Amino acid sequence: MNFFSDERAAEMRELFFESAAEQLQNLNDQGLELEKNPADLEILRQVRRTVHTLKGDSAACCYQELSEIAHLLEDALTPEVAANTTANLAEIVLIAADTFSSMLSAYRGKLQPPAGQELREQIESLTRKPEKSSRRKKTARFAWSEYEHLLASDASERGESVFNIALTVDENCPMRGAALQLIRNVLAECGTVLAIVPDHGTLHPEIELVEAAIATRKTREWIEKKCRIPSIVSELTLLPFGEIPVQQSGEDVLDIVEHVTAAGNDADPLNAVERRSTSGS
Repeated sequence: MNFFSDERAAEMRELFFESAAEQLQNLNDQGLELEKNPADLEILRQVRRTVHTLKGDSAACCYQELSEIAHLLEDALTPEVAANTTANLAEIVLIAADTFSSMLSAYRGKLQPPAGQELREQIESLTRKPEKSSRRKKTARFAWSEYEHLLASDASERGESVFNIALTVDENCPMRGAALQLIRNVLAECGTVLAIVPDHGTLHPEIELVEAAIATRKTREWIEKKCRIPSIVSELTLLPFGEIPVQQSGEDVLDIVEHVTAAGNDADPLNAVERRSTSGS
């Protein structure tokens, strides 16, 4: 039901087109900024506010196709999605700016607007949970550089303990980017991080395993307890620096010698490694 006169409705539409043109320019600029800084949550909030305005204004003018897609995009623009998606988030924002522009042109010319199906599918891909694959579990290598070995040697000479640590991210953890940052923070509390993979310059939204070497004056038990992060770390491995992981027969990767599960394990991995070394001598 139209509560406005035809003249008033025409004025509202004209105001909408002027405002929407400005909002679309903002959206395009914000998409380009997001492309340069995909982890910047302030840019993400700006994009969401722009899309929210387009959604509300288009709904007020009864342009339902644009309003519906803008609503879908607004719901998908969350920090959780940004932390767990790849760089295509900025690309989707730019596709949205182009699609909304085409819709506005159609509305202004009193033509049928494009369905925006490609954009809908792209938005749905942001929130669609990936199917669990049967790929082989990633294993730690602790393949540190010569420089990192020198750092470990210097720490040992200072009387610090040096450990290799591998933390497996829980497969059900929904926010892997945030989980990676939390793991890094916990490792920093455990001691001096001499090496870490993935490194600090990457988000790695699909991260499965974090490998690190730390120098510390904390006890092994303290580190194990600290690193068992509920709902984030499913498995924890702690080895003395320099221990060579065992080559598993029939596999092309180096596997971890001992695993200490997040639920707890009474076995002493360091003693087990010593027993294995003694028996093999």
